[in-house]
Amino acid sequence: LMDTFYPTDVMETGYDILENWVSRMMMFSYFKLKKIPFNDIYLHGLVKGTDGQKMSKSRKNVIPMDEAQEKYGIDALRMVYFYQNSAGASYSLTYDKLKNFRQFNNKIWNASKFVLANSSELRALSLEQRVHSSQLAAHSLKLDLSKNIINHIANLKEKITKNIEDFEFGHATDSLYQEFWHTFCDLQIEQSKTFLKTFPEGEVREEDVQRKTYNVEREEVVSVLIYTLKEYLKMLHPFIPFITERIWQEMPKVEGDHETLMYTRW
Repeated sequence: LMDTFYPTDVMETGYDILENWVSRMMMFSYFKLKKIPFNDIYLHGLVKGTDGQKMSKSRKNVIPMDEAQEKYGIDALRMVYFYQNSAGASYSLTYDKLKNFRQFNNKIWNASKFVLANSSELRALSLEQRVHSSQLAAHSLKLDLSKNIINHIANLKEKITKNIEDFEFGHATDSLYQEFWHTFCDLQIEQSKTFLKTFPEGEVREEDVQRKTYNVEREEVVSVLIYTLKEYLKMLHPFIPFITERIWQEMPKVEGDHETLMYTRW
């Protein structure tokens, strides 16, 4: 066990025990084994109640965790701990925050239902027939909408990766919250609806020219929607693992996709 788990990479704890506990761990570990026990120390802030004081039963400003989980969901609770918070900064846990992140999770769920409902044709294809994510390069796509989305997601993945590597979890969750709500839902999904409409025979718009051309555009839009949603699920998973894993199980997979989101790389 020592060979496997010692030394480790990151020690995460509250800043209030840095001097009393963390420093002693480092000194005694080095004294005994001649190795430092961890490479990085991440100090989180303290959870405060609505009164601005450290959350404590004696102060009677505690929000019961079992109540919060049951009413708002564990993912909403986890987001409170991450969203816009920085290392060493204390933050409050309030019902308003829990309600807001429950609504965010509902937004993810409903957006995913919309994408899956419009991808039945793609989901019916075999694994070999589906468009692989590597084929969704901006230069190979026909629509400007698709090209812009692919380029945007590539830049977002680089940004979120750097945030996580630099322990800037607050920046990562803030970006993902804004991007999923306002870029994916408000822009991409809304703009995609034009191509997702199914017109009865004889009512095809003049600008569509032929139904065959329209179907090609629709197939591209659906493939890009699926790809984008899957990339968001991957990036959101470290912060809200339960709803993202549940949705991932319904997503059409391509070669290289793991059945479990937890083991999927981006």
